[in-house]
Amino acid sequence: MRAEIVKDRVLVEKKAINEFYNNGYYGRPKPNGLELTLIEAVYLAYRGKIEVEHEGKVSRKLPSCSPPSSLNISFTRT
Repeated sequence: MRAEIVKDRVLVEKKAINEFYNNGYYGRPKPNGLELTLIEAVYLAYRGKIEVEHEGKVSRKLPSCSPPSSLNISFTRT
């Protein structure tokens, strides 16, 4: 499914509302399609669900990467 970067968001065609929002709560429905945050778009592109277009170029696959070994993330319950 094709998506386009618009400022700091990614806009996906209308049929994405049913597939991504109704089934997985990704994005925000808009009159002209589904608006994703950049993080949501990166995740869906990584999973191969969307192809992101920017300045006329389409990214079909993101390079695989892993977090740096020095990255330490912890969660605490409050």
